[in-house]
Formats: sequence, C-alpha cells, structure tokens
Amino acid sequence: MTEGNQHIGYYHFVVEPFHEDFTGHISWNLLGIRLLQCASKHAAAYGFGSVMAEQEACIWVLSRLTIEMNRRPATHQDYCIETWVDSIYRQFTNRYYRIVGADGTVYGTASSIWALIGRESRRPISLEKLQQEHPTMSLIEVHRPEVHIPEPARIKGHASEPVRSFTAHYSDIDINGHVNSIRYIDHILDLFSFEKLGEQEVRRIDMTYSSEAFCHQKLDLYLTQEEAEDNYVIEIKRSDTPICKARVEFAAS
Repeated sequence: MTEGNQHIGYYHFVVEPFHEDFTGHISWNLLGIRLLQCASKHAAAYGFGSVMAEQEACIWVLSRLTIEMNRRPATHQDYCIETWVDSIYRQFTNRYYRIVGADGTVYGTASSIWALIGRESRRPISLEKLQQEHPTMSLIEVHRPEVHIPEPARIKGHASEPVRSFTAHYSDIDINGHVNSIRYIDHILDLFSFEKLGEQEVRRIDMTYSSEAFCHQKLDLYLTQEEAEDNYVIEIKRSDTPICKARVEFAAS
C-alpha cells in the first residue's frame, strides 16, 4: 500500500485480543472509535484539531456518519485507516475514510460530516473566518474519485411505540459531557438478537445526530423494519425530542 498523498492521513492498527466482538472481528464500537480517533489526529496535524478548538472556545461535533464494510478485520489482522477532507463548506466539512488491510484488501469505507460550534453558544462557527484568523490552519480538500464512498442514506422511521429504553450513565458519557456518538451504536445493535448478529454480518450503519443527550436522561428507542427484509431504522428520542436516527443494513443471509 502506497502512502503517497501528504494530505491524507494514514494510521496503522492491529486487531488485538479484546478488541473484537464475539464473532472474532473488530467490534463496531472500536471501529467507530478508531475512525473518530483518526479524524482527530489528522485534524490536529493540519492545525484545526481540538487544541485550536479549545483556544477558540468551540468544539467539533459529528453530524452524520456512514460506515460500509465488505468485512471487518479479524483478530491479529493489521489494518490501516486512511482519512482525508473531501469538501469544505462555510460551517461544516465532509471527511472520508478507507479501511485497508496490509495485503491491500479494502475492508470498507466511511463518510462523515463535521461541524464546528461554539462551546457555550452551541451555534455554528464560520470555517472561512477561522481560517483567516489562523494562517497555520490548513484545511485542504482531497478528491479521490477512484475510492467508493457511501452516500448518507435517507433515514425515515414510522414506529409509534418504543421497543426499549435506557438511562444514560457513566459508560455512555464522553469528555464533552454528553452521550458519546459511537456509544449509540452499541445500544442500537443491542436491539438485535445474539443469534441474528452471529448469523448475519452488519454490512452498513448510517447515523444522523440531531440533539445531545446527557447523564441520567431516559432515552427511548423506536425500531422500524424497512420493506427490504434486512434493513432497519432506529430512532432514539428523549420524550418527543429526536436525539439521533440510524439505519442498519445486514448482509443478505
């Protein structure tokens, strides 16, 4: 694998014991964490990471995340996450990822949308203005048309009653004081039976984040099965307030 483009971040990992789920592959939780970790490292390397955000009293927030996997790397397998910024808009960026094995196998790809908001105001920050104020901030677009990147799916559920509820506690909360973006994936996958998750691989997960949830708040999960038998929509709400929506697609059985 050639690491030729200086504006692409290349981050190498191995699936260690205890990094996997019961199927012997990297868990969806850790895979999501690795994607966010690489995004953070890449942003920091180009001057628009968490240090800059703290100086400006703002934070990067994840608005959308789509992960599409051909298969997940298994225990002891090496893999590299490539990440780059594809598009820069006034108030948000599109960031893409590719997960590649040591032998060149493409395990999967992912896309995400990030927005920079004020820590106190929770309002969007102008990236254009911020770049003018920080000359060392290097937001550079990289276009890789040869890489298939999943387009975010339209997520629409119609369930009227929750199938499960949970109260956010210690293990759900991140450094920003709200429920961690990836932690929702754990709660969503827990809606499916152990047997189904063992027999059918989750092929794709789409996440759309709307509002923040905090410790001690009760969250309700609503499940809708789409017309395609192996596709599901999950909505997470706090009372009537939408927190996030997800679409889970299983590989054909």
